[in-house]
Amino acid sequence: MKLASRKLATPSDRQRELRRTDRVRAQLMREAFPDLAELRVEMTFADGTATPPSAQAHAFYPGARVFFRFACPCSDCGGEFDLTSAIGAALAGGKRAATDGRMPCEGMRRGTQAEPFPCPVSLRYRITARDEP
Repeated sequence: MKLASRKLATPSDRQRELRRTDRVRAQLMREAFPDLAELRVEMTFADGTATPPSAQAHAFYPGARVFFRFACPCSDCGGEFDLTSAIGAALAGGKRAATDGRMPCEGMRRGTQAEPFPCPVSLRYRITARDEP
């Protein structure tokens, strides 16, 4: 009987698994922010090309996990965008003002090249929050 060989995980596979595990362990939003009814994160990307990655929007409700790390939209990049600090600042002290910001991806891509190169994707985000009535 031949046993299936176990495939070694790539760095991006390991990063994805770590992100999944961290999300499962994260606190619920209703516990961390009891008065918050909804949190929205809108993300647009730029990479210097005519066809950048598609925009994304995420809505979080009281039953969601307080986990705000998002994978780079490029499948060959292991980078991520960690909005935890930006969201924490947007929600600090009970203020609910919209917050805008930018950040670069710090991952590495391989693409069709033999050697990895820095990911050119940058994120522009908007965070909005709504309290319970």
